[in-house]
Amino acid sequence: MTFQSENLNETTFYDAALIVSYGGPEKEDEVLPFIQNVLHGRKLAAEQLENVVKKYRQIGNHSPVNEECRALISGLLRNQNDENIILGLPNDSALHNVFTRVKQLPIYWGNLFWRPALDETIAEMINEGIRRIFAFCTVPFETAHRKRAYLQTLDVTAQNAAKNAKIPIDDICIHTARRFYNHPLYISAVADRLTETFAMQMDWKDKIPPRDDASLILRRLIENEQDNAMVIFTAHSLTLADAEAPQSELPYEQQFRQASALVAETLRLKQFGIEWDVAYQSRSVKQGSWSEPDVGEFVKTLPERFPNRKNLYFCPIGFMLENTELLYDLDMEIRRLCESLGLQYARTLPVGGSDKAIAMIRELIAEKFSPLVPRRLLGNF
Repeated sequence: MTFQSENLNETTFYDAALIVSYGGPEKEDEVLPFIQNVLHGRKLAAEQLENVVKKYRQIGNHSPVNEECRALISGLLRNQNDENIILGLPNDSALHNVFTRVKQLPIYWGNLFWRPALDETIAEMINEGIRRIFAFCTVPFETAHRKRAYLQTLDVTAQNAAKNAKIPIDDICIHTARRFYNHPLYISAVADRLTETFAMQMDWKDKIPPRDDASLILRRLIENEQDNAMVIFTAHSLTLADAEAPQSELPYEQQFRQASALVAETLRLKQFGIEWDVAYQSRSVKQGSWSEPDVGEFVKTLPERFPNRKNLYFCPIGFMLENTELLYDLDMEIRRLCESLGLQYARTLPVGGSDKAIAMIRELIAEKFSPLVPRRLLGNF
């Protein structure tokens, strides 16, 4: 099997695209089996297990991540003309043909820990004659954790499926999308979400301006809040070992800070007098060395460090899709902490299946297939 290999050619285009995500329960009787899948044979003390179950109970025993994946797939199946409008790429017929082929790909979906299961999806694809697959993992950053949890799982799953189907493993080709935390469309989509949240928090006496008119929204924000606003970008906390990236990549901390800085620069937050910083959320256990600062500890320091910053805007840039860790860890725990400290809480939505996210995925497929499509990124890598 070729894994992360070079570009294909005109005679060997992809047979299908595969969306790979985490998965989550959608009703009460799925919560415990899902947690057991995540644990993968590891044991939790009864009290710890009950605490996890309790989190799901408080958000309605339902994770939105599967709905988000369905919306993402629905967007990819739409035949919108985005390569020239959103991507800003040259109006070239050969380039147009590449994107036409991308939009004609069938889309499959597999989760690491819940239905539809990744192993079952890949087995289905192979049984249907699919041999050349482009896999998009819904994780923006490149880390040792991503490589193990997603890329190695894809590799092993494909090998098992090929063995069960009794076909040569070298017949199966899986290309995975590169990390996209600094892709211009991802940065732009996150900036859109933050702008939308600013606008929603204000009492507009007239019609809210278009979301792309960020300057007007930010000017009105400053008029209303008189330099009270602060943006806190968040990403998932990892152990320091899991936060490591391949040698060709920036460390996780630098990827996270760079992506946040790019959004802040896009919206000119500093020029508008809006402070910003980064923090890590959803740490699994207290023991061990983890990414810091923890978002809860970070918020506790704000009244002393920034006594005038009363209105906090949390932007989970490390999460592409809405999920339990945002609904509970931020919207419940951090919101309660903010209220106890006399701080106002607001949070952006992730980019999800927005038009720019859909266009980005199509571009990532196209650039892997064709040298005509430039490999666009911002910052150092």
